[in-house]
Amino acid sequence: MKNCAISASIIALTHAIAVNAPKNDKQSRFGQWQAKHNKNYKTTKENDARFAAWSKKDDEITSINSNPKNTFQTGHNKFSDMLPEER
Repeated sequence: MKNCAISASIIALTHAIAVNAPKNDKQSRFGQWQAKHNKNYKTTKENDARFAAWSKKDDEITSINSNPKNTFQTGHNKFSDMLPEER
């Protein structure tokens, strides 16, 4: 019973943190994107490079989506962390 209450508390706390994370926090959104697409990197250096690529793509997506002349919306996909040399 005690373990069940602890587990419920952890789940509630995790949910509260995810719900209350700032929408514009790129590191947080990158982490959510990584989880969604099962992305894990071998080194911190690779993680930083992939975050930089994802962040640049995020800026492009924001720019495209904020143009009122566009009749479409863009978004991230599993390739959003591709490095320039991989394209």
